[in-house]
Amino acid sequence: MKRIGSRGFPLIKLLASNMFPKMWTVIAGGLLLGLAANCSLLADSPPGAVEATLGPAVALRWEEGPISFGLIVSLDGVSWSGPAAKDLLVGRCWSGVFLYPSQSLADQELNQAPTLVCRPFSQITQASPVDFDRDGDDDLIVTDRLGHFYLCPRQGSHPAILFPDVPPEKDHRTGLPFHIPYENPNIDRIDSQGGYINPEYFNYTYPIRYPTQPDKVDLIFGDMAGNLWWLPDDSQGNGRAQYTGVRYRKSDGREWVKPAERISDETGNPFLLGENIDGERRFLGANTRPALVCNPVTGAFDLLVLSGALKQQVFYLKRVNPEDERKPVFRNLGEVGFAGGGFNSPSMISDLGFHSHLTVVPDAGNRNNLLVSCGCRLAFYENLTPRDEVPRYRFRRYASARDASAFLACPTEILRDAEGRRYLLDNTGVKWQFFELKKEEEKLRLGWPGIEVVDQNGPFRVESETDHICWSVWGFHRSARWDFDGSARQHLVVTTDKGHLYLLIEDENTMRNRPFRFRSAGPLKDDRGQVIKIHNRAVAAGIDLNEDAREDLVAGGVSYQFGIAKDPEPGGGYFHLIHRGLDAEGLPILARKEPLELVGHPLELRHRNGHAQLQAIDLDGDGAKEVILADGNGVGHVFRPVPGRPALEFTGKIVPGFSIEHFLGDLDADGQLECFYGGGETGLGHRRKLNFPQDARRR
Repeated sequence: MKRIGSRGFPLIKLLASNMFPKMWTVIAGGLLLGLAANCSLLADSPPGAVEATLGPAVALRWEEGPISFGLIVSLDGVSWSGPAAKDLLVGRCWSGVFLYPSQSLADQELNQAPTLVCRPFSQITQASPVDFDRDGDDDLIVTDRLGHFYLCPRQGSHPAILFPDVPPEKDHRTGLPFHIPYENPNIDRIDSQGGYINPEYFNYTYPIRYPTQPDKVDLIFGDMAGNLWWLPDDSQGNGRAQYTGVRYRKSDGREWVKPAERISDETGNPFLLGENIDGERRFLGANTRPALVCNPVTGAFDLLVLSGALKQQVFYLKRVNPEDERKPVFRNLGEVGFAGGGFNSPSMISDLGFHSHLTVVPDAGNRNNLLVSCGCRLAFYENLTPRDEVPRYRFRRYASARDASAFLACPTEILRDAEGRRYLLDNTGVKWQFFELKKEEEKLRLGWPGIEVVDQNGPFRVESETDHICWSVWGFHRSARWDFDGSARQHLVVTTDKGHLYLLIEDENTMRNRPFRFRSAGPLKDDRGQVIKIHNRAVAAGIDLNEDAREDLVAGGVSYQFGIAKDPEPGGGYFHLIHRGLDAEGLPILARKEPLELVGHPLELRHRNGHAQLQAIDLDGDGAKEVILADGNGVGHVFRPVPGRPALEFTGKIVPGFSIEHFLGDLDADGQLECFYGGGETGLGHRRKLNFPQDARRR
């Protein structure tokens, strides 16, 4: 018996021939462009530098909360650990493809450590199981965000399954490589994001196998432009599947092959689904992620298509042509209804968005329930209308557990409340939250859920501008303690995706019944009355640079992606802003930003599409802050103030593993600093003890 897609959870189709077995077919997912893991500065460590060592990585855990699977870029169901298993196959951003063995999708099963089965060999590694060589075992179709796809043969068996690197698939007749281009009739060309991407070579694709003839491995590809491409198997029905397409040429003169046809409705019009956004342009056709579903009325194989760049919609496509016609024709029956769990409430990491995926999970009664990925989390949805062609779904729960693997996006500070409890401050898109640090029997856990940061106006919010799709609802923001008024209270300077600075002023009169109460001010202006802008994705920290007992600011930023065109002076750099005193409202008077002088070891930032990272912290315990500035390899270079002028000199110490998503702090309150990574785009956090050689502490 031939298989289609995975061998996992059954989709029942009552056919007299019974030529298609039980299966569970899931969409391979996408990833919204976001944060690079490393900073983008150009520097080498100088000779004689003393490097700190990092201890073993200790995984971040919730006391009890939603399981983090890493930032999910593909998701599928397979039965690799046993004949009746319900395993999960998860593509994790920048990390590869992992197998989560499971018998029943129980939370405790899903909270176990997975097995790496395919390393990240091509940009974002997305995977969908398909037996393309017809040997009875699932192989993988791997896709990237560049429009290529790869047929990776399976090696070994559970628990030692591995899928090797292979070159991109080629047309079996011409030998030209396949490249599925971004083609949308409503837009000539997507934005290059200031040179961050090449629009001609950028397209997320999402393949599934569509059942036609039992000896054919026919494919449907959704893509970032909102299409559904049709790629039939051109082989003789034995051995490895083969594909052929039509030749085309790009503007650089290179020849490629793309699928010759698209999936259409009964009038012959190709489908173009989902609402798209590219910068400030909005148009039809976005990010179609198809999943196979068995129609409860006709028994035919239909499609659920999750679509959209920002707003997420699921459309039901019903097959309407005879099954003996190989290429399917569908009718759009409209949008599937959902209740709860984040639909129409997109957020880069936590809720549904560009990188979400769905799969049908039939239960014992053949009810087509859904498993939906929401960033790092998995949500279970119940089918409320199992006998209807167009289902309606209700959110049931997230996969959750005690001692669950945890994620944060961009943690930046540790604060204490009035009772001495310690909290970690994290920013996810537009939301700032405090998570309590809980230590019991030497185990550190985070409390869940978080407590949202509020000011006098409600939930604290700032504007963003760098992401060409999600700029209205998502941005990369950071914060740091800044004792701008000498009160030793836990004030915060917030640096934003837009390059602006805000204050969160600890104020007991602002809010009640919260561990921290803030009054916000900003965007801050300099002493000329101009709004301060540190390019994009700014970062800042307080330190006294001119020996006047007031904390000045060291700041950095780089013009980034969609923000480049909006930056009045595109570029990048580290800067200082001298604190001149307080105004009549008690707010800091800041001099205009000036380039930061670095003595002994200059660092040069890239002027486009890079990142800056810094932190001011007492590394050696002498009561004085040092400043850590990161380079393009994720290495922090330690500086200290130069007496007599606003400058920093290199101390000779460096801190490895210090990217834009890392910060140093004593998380477990044992007196030793740790390098903490909340998870960022990989979606799994960890911490590592930081150690300098004893003689280096005195430098």
